[in-house]
Amino acid sequence: MAGLSHSVIHEAAGELLAELANETGRPVSWAVLNPHRELVHYTRMDGAPYRSSVLSHNKGYSALWFGRDSVEIEKMVGNRGIAAYGDANLTSIGGGVLVKDGEGAVVGAVGVSGRTMEEDIEVAVRLIDKLKAKAGL
Repeated sequence: MAGLSHSVIHEAAGELLAELANETGRPVSWAVLNPHRELVHYTRMDGAPYRSSVLSHNKGYSALWFGRDSVEIEKMVGNRGIAAYGDANLTSIGGGVLVKDGEGAVVGAVGVSGRTMEEDIEVAVRLIDKLKAKAGL
């Protein structure tokens, strides 16, 4: 991930984890994927349901696969449905958000799961903001 080294990712994720632990709200899981849809970081907060770990990865994976945030996928696939694409890891549930550099190139994705769809997206954007600030993107 151009500019997103493992140390940058772990530092940003650690900061967000500390912030979320001090806030009210259900625990979440998040996954950071490189542009090749490979998992490079994963966090599961204490008490986050197991399904959130699977969904967080799938949300980020789907955003990269379709080249758009996962919340936008359902509109795109329409009546065909997500199953028509033949990949069991794909989902159109919001919470998968692309990470782009300053020139708009996709450098990865973050997937978050465990709260409402809107809250998952908010947490993903918070993590992306931290990643970009630390990496200078």
